[in-house]
Amino acid sequence: MQSYLQNPPDLRPGALLQSPVHCFQLQEHLASGVYGKVIDCWNVTAQRPAVLKVLQVQNAEFFWQEEEEILQILAQHQGHRNHVVQWFHSFQISGTFIHEFEKLDISLKQYVRESPYGGLGLMEIRPIVSQMAQALHFLKGLGIMHNDLKLDNIMLVDHLRKPLCVKLIDFGLASTENCQGKEIHNQYYRHVGRPNA
Repeated sequence: MQSYLQNPPDLRPGALLQSPVHCFQLQEHLASGVYGKVIDCWNVTAQRPAVLKVLQVQNAEFFWQEEEEILQILAQHQGHRNHVVQWFHSFQISGTFIHEFEKLDISLKQYVRESPYGGLGLMEIRPIVSQMAQALHFLKGLGIMHNDLKLDNIMLVDHLRKPLCVKLIDFGLASTENCQGKEIHNQYYRHVGRPNA
C-alpha cells in the first residue's frame, strides 16, 4: 500500500483532528474530488470556522508542497485583501496532507444555479468581474498563474451579508512564471488567468 494511505486520520464528521498547532472539530464534507476532500470544520484552538483541503492522492506530498509554496507567496503579499482566499497554515498527519483556509460561503456556480432568474444580471456580473480582474492582476504581479479558473473556484464570501463579494480559491494547479509545465489543468480554462494571456 502507498505511504499516502497508511494510517489515515479519522475524517468523519464529529471527529477531532489534531495538527501540530491546532485542534479541529470536523463538521461536514463539502466536496470530494480527484485530489481529495474539502471539509468544513471549527478550529477549536483559534476559535474560528475553517475549511480543510485534504489531499489523498498518489504523490500528494508533491502537490501539497507545490500548493503550499504558492499559498505562502499569496499570504506574504496579503492575497486575502485582493479577492484571494485566506490561507492559515498547512500540515501533515500520517501521510495525509492538509491545508487550512478561511471558511467562505457558496461557489459562484452554485449561486448562479440557485438564482431565481436562471443566471446573473449585468448589475451582478460587473462587481464579480471587477473583483476577479483585481485578483488576476494581483496574481500577475506576483508571476502566478492560477491555471484552473472556473465558477467552482470563485466563492462568495457571504451571499446574504456581503452580496457579490467574491474570492478566488483552489491553487492546487497554480504555478509561477519560472516554474511552468503542469499540464493537468482544465483545457477549457487553460489561458484564463495566465500572466501572458
